[in-house]
Amino acid sequence: MNHEDNELLCRVGPGTAMGAVVRNYWLPAFPSSRLPVTDSDPIRVRLFGENYVAFRGEDGVIGFLDELCPHRGAPLVLGHQEGCAIRCLYHGWKIGTDGTVLETPNADSSAIRNGLRANAYPVEESHGLVWVYLGTQDPVPPRPRYAWEMEKPEHTLVVDVDWDCNWVQALEGLLDSSHAGILHADILKKFPPKMQADGAAMKRGLLPRFEMERTDFGLHYAAIRAGAGSTSEVDQVRITAYAAPFVAFVPTGGMAFIPVPIDDTHTKFYNVWWDPDERLDSGPGYEHRLDMWGVTEEILQMTGMAPIEPPVGELPSRNVWPQDREAMRRGDSYTGLPGITAEDAALAVGMGPIMDRSKEHLVAADIIISKTRRLLLKEARHVAAGGDHSNWQTSKSATEKIRAASGDLPAETAWQEMVPDHVAT
Repeated sequence: MNHEDNELLCRVGPGTAMGAVVRNYWLPAFPSSRLPVTDSDPIRVRLFGENYVAFRGEDGVIGFLDELCPHRGAPLVLGHQEGCAIRCLYHGWKIGTDGTVLETPNADSSAIRNGLRANAYPVEESHGLVWVYLGTQDPVPPRPRYAWEMEKPEHTLVVDVDWDCNWVQALEGLLDSSHAGILHADILKKFPPKMQADGAAMKRGLLPRFEMERTDFGLHYAAIRAGAGSTSEVDQVRITAYAAPFVAFVPTGGMAFIPVPIDDTHTKFYNVWWDPDERLDSGPGYEHRLDMWGVTEEILQMTGMAPIEPPVGELPSRNVWPQDREAMRRGDSYTGLPGITAEDAALAVGMGPIMDRSKEHLVAADIIISKTRRLLLKEARHVAAGGDHSNWQTSKSATEKIRAASGDLPAETAWQEMVPDHVAT
């Protein structure tokens, strides 16, 4: 990949082609917990290098506006939430959740209020996430519903972390199956019984065979490893699904990960888990996931991945990766890092704020990475040439049925049979 393509792929700020592509999809803006139903203060949200303000009205409805007041550009995040509106500190302008200018104490003319609206963006709240649409389509496209939203809210868990790198580096890690048995060797030991077969196959087959297929929502692919025994007629298959541009469903199932650009060099990384049989808002399932993925509050603070409210100026680089080198020397740990998330983040962040892909040397195991880049670059080039963005999530695939899958499969059976609801294109 040359420098120009790398810039096209990674840059998402105002006026960029990739920024125009990704803004036209619903995306998670922040966890619902950032705006409690009672006694919540306005929060600043940064997406694609731009700042917004979010606040919850007394009716529970969330307003999501450009952060700067339409009067003189003062930061609304410093203002007061009043009823179902926010009041700017500077001159007292009061703006509703829908952007309506309700009061202008320093301007008597109703014509100003009637002819002016703040930029307000569509918002939906579901299962611990607040979603926003920042795009230009009119009418606004319906928000896709995903598999975890079919479960009871208490059977889902969302944890967000901050990474100091470009979002594509985080995405490529999610779609790279060949690293799992190497980088995450320590964590495979913690797999619960129902995942032990997966763990054994990943350790046994460090170079799986990959088969990929384009779908109407993006792509899916199978990492195929020979079953145990040299004459086995059964393959172990792990299927990853990528609902472009943000959501990756990772085997064994009940897991999705969503890297969202804060700006070109910082990423908000959402971990989403769900289980139809077990509560995840507390109890053993909750504790196990925090421990296995290494997203306890202690670890997030230690590594600088704990979320912070964006400052007015540039975001600092906060990630650090304390390794237990003694454990590595003893052979007790391969990476010395505390959990799957820290392992993935340390490698992605260590590539630099924006990786220089012109220095790579790709191999056959990187075919999914290459295909994903082509998929994204095709859309960016299309927009750069003046075309409309495409919609990967069409009516053919029910987005709530997009999923990852894993298991044993007779060698002569098509792996697509494991995900029958995915529609190929």
